[in-house]
Amino acid sequence: MKRTKRLWTENILKLILTLSLPSMIWMFINSLYNIIDSIYIWHYSSKWLIALSLSFPMQLFLISIAWGLGVASASLISRLIWEWKQTKVQNTMNFITFLWLVYSILTLIIWIFFTKYIVWFFTQDPQLISITSWYLSIIMIWTIFMIIPMIFNNFLRGHGDAVTPMKVMILWAILNIALDPLFIFWLFFFPELWVKWAAFATIISRWISTIYIIYVMYKQNYKIKIDYTLPEKKIIKDILNVGIPASFMIILWSIMILWANKIVWNYSYIALAVLWLYVRLQMFILMPVMWLSQWIQPIIGYNYGNRQYKRSRQAIMYGMIITFIISIFAFTMFQLFPDILIKIFTKDPQIISIWVNALKIISVAFPFMWLNIIISRIFQSFWNWVPSLIINFLRQIIILLPLMYILWKYYQLNGIWISIPIAESFIFIVSIIWLYIFLIKKEILQKIF
Repeated sequence: MKRTKRLWTENILKLILTLSLPSMIWMFINSLYNIIDSIYIWHYSSKWLIALSLSFPMQLFLISIAWGLGVASASLISRLIWEWKQTKVQNTMNFITFLWLVYSILTLIIWIFFTKYIVWFFTQDPQLISITSWYLSIIMIWTIFMIIPMIFNNFLRGHGDAVTPMKVMILWAILNIALDPLFIFWLFFFPELWVKWAAFATIISRWISTIYIIYVMYKQNYKIKIDYTLPEKKIIKDILNVGIPASFMIILWSIMILWANKIVWNYSYIALAVLWLYVRLQMFILMPVMWLSQWIQPIIGYNYGNRQYKRSRQAIMYGMIITFIISIFAFTMFQLFPDILIKIFTKDPQIISIWVNALKIISVAFPFMWLNIIISRIFQSFWNWVPSLIINFLRQIIILLPLMYILWKYYQLNGIWISIPIAESFIFIVSIIWLYIFLIKKEILQKIF
């Protein structure tokens, strides 16, 4: 209760920065790992990097349900603590723990038997099917060690602890960065498996992170047990109301990347590798605003619910301003220095040319892309997930993918890059108009402004 009280008493700007910075730091390190991991693998073979590009959206699909359960638990636990319902907090954590265990077992069964068939849908290259299937099988067999930290971190966030989850994820990322070159380059007695062993680097780092988070939960006297007893209907409804939209957004993202891979593959495998590097870079540059928005959401909601409308307005304004400033900085950097990152990977002039051209076009979308994330969170702050779901579905499935395919037919590779700023700017216009109408209709605008 002491931690959550900060949400409606502390200076808004200070609150936003102190809550979001720990998450930004660990996501910065995590995203840095993704880039470093790609550098290691690219220096071995660009084809291996393509295998990872095929596996990534499938991994996203895997964690989507766990992500939704985690977001739902953090939201629900924080609210129940605010309402002084500690017994219900415990029941919620026990039930969600049971759900992720069931999900881990189901995932294990599905991926063991069907991985090759899923990969075959996106490529018929026998070598790529073999590499990608092997990598995914290892990752999926140890799914439980991926999901435990995710769920328990959200339990801690629900209790207002932003620091421990940061430590867990930093530990995982640093271990992965350290183990990757060991497994990829130093296991000389298994030369044909060099890059495949990168999966074990991920698993081992997850093991250690899981042990650490369980130790922290035990030390802080969180009594978690696997309990299949259903909590009251309202709690189940709240889990579904929050968890399903959060999961759905990750699923949409994974579908978008899968189909984008399939379209770009028609051009060349080099273009696909460049697209994959951009996806890694996008994760890196979007993390600040994603975690900024994650903490702005409860600040707006808590203060609005507590009738501190001025603080809700301040949170919205600061969120939009900070997001816009960071996005303009990122846009400027990538317009002026688009080739810095790619030169770490390769000196090939063809690849550098494709990358520079792509980044200069796509970076035009950054301000719209980042503000769309904040607007989506503002909707959710006022307990309405429907607009966020519809907007994400429109952007990634209804607009972006068809636009990508149509423009690719006319402008080849440039058409794929151009489709991103067009889709993001269009969705920004739709989002800002919808938000304005929503705030007026719900009589929120009159209260906070």
